[in-house]
Amino acid sequence: MNWNLRQTSGLIQIVALCFLMTGAPLWAQQSIATTLSEYLPNQCEYAGDFNQIRELKDVPVPLASSGKFVFSCNLGLLWQISHPLRETIVYSADSGHFKVDDAGNITLLTGVVHNNMAKLLHALMGGDQQYLLDLFSAVEQSSEEKIILTPKSQSVARHLTQVELSKMHRPVSIRMLNGDSGTTLLEPSNILSFDGLTRQQCKSWVEHNMEACNVLFEPDIQRRNLNSDK
Repeated sequence: MNWNLRQTSGLIQIVALCFLMTGAPLWAQQSIATTLSEYLPNQCEYAGDFNQIRELKDVPVPLASSGKFVFSCNLGLLWQISHPLRETIVYSADSGHFKVDDAGNITLLTGVVHNNMAKLLHALMGGDQQYLLDLFSAVEQSSEEKIILTPKSQSVARHLTQVELSKMHRPVSIRMLNGDSGTTLLEPSNILSFDGLTRQQCKSWVEHNMEACNVLFEPDIQRRNLNSDK
């Protein structure tokens, strides 16, 4: 299995896959699930801005980027970096993953790296407690208003040491410790919730590359078109 985090471009550098193996009593699982829910989004369709700071082992200064995102539990995630470089990724909920450039050219993203990252991002942004508790052990540090998620699988832990969710400042921030390679901090802001996300609402939110919204809403059509062009 390929766990090379540097293949994941400018998006959050995380990949994970493991199976549920836990001996914790039921009451303890229910308690941590209740606690975890306090750190996860309670809406299923929303958009926002983000700042992302990556600190890499061999890079002397932090790498900062910013942009916008649109998320839907049913559709997936549109992640658009606007500064310092432009990049737009669409992680569909169930129909593949795509990179869309400013000219509207679409590239299908394949492989374990993107599939596992999409699942984890979908769980974090969609509030999927069960998936996260299958994947991680969770411990709250209530005095610091944060919860620490530690991978249960050793193969995952070699590259993704820890996920830290902090509600010190709302919305909740996410910090990833990526093994020996460094850390990634994600700070969302300006959250806007929707009741029935539309394609036009998506296009009104993103700053550039409106075609990515079409990909988010019709990933199966985009995938068929890409396959027919081969």
